[in-house]
Amino acid sequence: MHYMRFSFLTICALVFIFAGCTKEEAPNVLTYPTTFTFNTPLLQQRAVYKIENLGTDASPNWKFTQLTEDLGKFDRSDAEISDTLNAFIRNEFSAYMVSKITLLSSTEMEIEEGKLILDAEDPLKDTIQVTGTKKITYAQSGNLLMPGMYLNNDSREIFVCNEFIYASAKVSEDFTSYDYYRSSCNGPDPVNSLTNLIRNYQPTKFDTASVEYVNYIYSSFK
Repeated sequence: MHYMRFSFLTICALVFIFAGCTKEEAPNVLTYPTTFTFNTPLLQQRAVYKIENLGTDASPNWKFTQLTEDLGKFDRSDAEISDTLNAFIRNEFSAYMVSKITLLSSTEMEIEEGKLILDAEDPLKDTIQVTGTKKITYAQSGNLLMPGMYLNNDSREIFVCNEFIYASAKVSEDFTSYDYYRSSCNGPDPVNSLTNLIRNYQPTKFDTASVEYVNYIYSSFK
């Protein structure tokens, strides 16, 4: 096992600073092997939905209406959401993370696994402890390497889709719960995501949910 410096919060900030900068570059040619190292999470899109059952408990008919006003506790800024998700992801990575993805060939990749060793006083001093590697086969289709994982930025980066749903549920007449629910994803599909949320957490009665898609970006730094 070995450790690698991981300035998580610094990297998160840099992606917003440089997101608007563009320059002409020579087209990149993907060669093998190429290693992509975890760079940053990036909030891709989010939307808030009202959840209604127009049917019955025995035969539900779900309706999802996107909200643009009267958001209440769901009226959060991008900065607040990013801070919340950064803390959530940092804690998640303390148990498990994919630190590197190496494309060995057009059909085989190596995944480096690890966990984030948190510094209680300074997140910039977090380190990654590598715990192992594994090789898997894949069948690339265009930019898609496998469900939820695709090449971007002229094959200089790999994006991995992750889904976070912040949902409220009526527990009693006097109490409403607000919780995050986490899963992987094949791409943004809010209606399918909400349908799965309801199915997976029956009999919880959700009424509002913010569906948030975050790409984990792995960069080759070419």
